[in-house]
Amino acid sequence: MTRLLCFHHAGGAATAFRSWQNAAGPALDVVPVALPTTRPVTGRRIHRSTSELIDHLLAEYAEHLREPYVLYGHSMGGLLAYLMARRLMRNSAHPAPAALIVAASWSPRMRPSIDVDSLEDRELVQLLNAIGGVPADLVKRPEWLAPMLPVIRDDLRMCGVYEHDHVDDVLNIPVHVIGAEGDRLVTPEQTAGWVDLGERVSIEYHAGGHFFEADPLALRLRVFALAAVAAGEQNVRAVS
Repeated sequence: MTRLLCFHHAGGAATAFRSWQNAAGPALDVVPVALPTTRPVTGRRIHRSTSELIDHLLAEYAEHLREPYVLYGHSMGGLLAYLMARRLMRNSAHPAPAALIVAASWSPRMRPSIDVDSLEDRELVQLLNAIGGVPADLVKRPEWLAPMLPVIRDDLRMCGVYEHDHVDDVLNIPVHVIGAEGDRLVTPEQTAGWVDLGERVSIEYHAGGHFFEADPLALRLRVFALAAVAAGEQNVRAVS
């Protein structure tokens, strides 16, 4: 069985991949990665740096890091999945992932252009609405959104202060990049920047905005297919 570890977007939760778990066939085990918070839903992130967070996740999900497995990340999750892959390739205690798949995610060498601390809550909600991260009816009910904004700020701030280490930052596993044609957050240049971070990189575009709202099913099916192919290729290499 292939394990697919899934990292969610900023402000999201592991429950974002519940439908993926329900849709996965018997050959695929979807493992949503949960980022620790002080309390459910309205809590704050416990870890404020990517380094500390990856340390925690490696320990928390060690039992899932058995061949074959694939890492997938959406938006901020792409950065976290990349950093975990990079750490795993340096750590002989675990086998390397079969592949890294990212969607609507900027190259880790290119910092996102959002200064979350300069945005008032109203401006942050407007930004989230513009990229498709908040349903239109919720925008009209700011009191419902207010409890969720602190964790969104925590995640965006962690991305904003991330400092990339260029030493040995190229992955020697397949890297599959899925961009969104109408993405208003990640630029084509930030998407294309992934080509410098892997020895085997593919880039493709799907319809929709940052959250692939035009056809989320197509995204899910594509990720499942890429994961299956990568795991199969790794198994072939292992026996050859």
